[in-house]
Parts: sequence; C-alpha cells; structure tokens
Amino acid sequence: MKTIDLSRERIPIEKLLDLARKEPLLLLTGEGEEFLLSGADDFDQEVEALRSSEAFHHFLDERSRSGRRIPLEDIQRELSDRETD
Repeated sequence: MKTIDLSRERIPIEKLLDLARKEPLLLLTGEGEEFLLSGADDFDQEVEALRSSEAFHHFLDERSRSGRRIPLEDIQRELSDRETD
C-alpha cells in the first residue's frame, strides 16, 4: 500500500486511479482525514495482499496506538440526536 499526502502534493484524480490500479492507496488530507482507494473488482486479491503487507500491518499498529478514538456511547448519542431532528 502506498501512502500519498494530498496536503503536500496535488495529484489529479486520473493519476490517483492509475496508481490505485497497481496497488491500494492511503490518501491523507491536510485536515487529517484518511481515505483508502483501491479497485473494487479485486477485493479478494486485495485482502490477501493486505494480509501479507508489512506496510499495512505497520499502518494498523500505528492506528491502534493513536489517541484519536471516539467512544461508542458518543456515536450512539449522535445517531440518536440525528433521529430526533
């Protein structure tokens, strides 16, 4: 998996799609959001590739150590608030 920081380089969507045809992309925004771009047709192959990807496991380890967590109760409360609006 290749990581691309979109806050550092502007890449046209066509180029991103070309890159995603070769390998999954982790796209990082300047606002701290993360998006995964991968071909949909080869899902089973991607799962297998990610299982054996040292970079992906490193990414998951970093994410698990991240302090950016939202408690389930907060999410449930927000969903409940949306239903009543």
